[in-house]
Amino acid sequence: MRVLASAALLLALSACDGRKELATAERLIRAYDRAVIEAHLTASFGELEKVTSKDELERVQVLVGGLRAQKQVLVASLEALSVESASFDAEAGAGVILATERWTYQRADAATRAPIGEPAAREYTLRYELVRRGNDWVVDRVRHEQPSREWRK
Repeated sequence: MRVLASAALLLALSACDGRKELATAERLIRAYDRAVIEAHLTASFGELEKVTSKDELERVQVLVGGLRAQKQVLVASLEALSVESASFDAEAGAGVILATERWTYQRADAATRAPIGEPAAREYTLRYELVRRGNDWVVDRVRHEQPSREWRK
């Protein structure tokens, strides 16, 4: 009987840990996505610096700089987020989040915000690779797990 009770307790604790990891993962992704949106709109990277490694920060700066060189900004909106899995290895200082995200995008004139071209709606399955920085997890790299797909609102 004690063995069954112990097993049930371990299973319950494991489920709690899993929910906690998914909640942590969602908070991290939402903070990253908000910071990327802000960086594209304002060319300000302060919030992005808080949630990314130096390498990931530089990747986003290159993307934003490329659009700015064309006098454009990217107006983006995260429409849906589903965290599929999350694992955090504190000893190794590494983690991985798999998530599906739906985004809408519109290129716009940097000065007037007038739309340029057609808007786009895409769904992505993404792999977020994380590293530890102090007590915090930060995004080190974002990779596409599969090609993006068009979706309609």
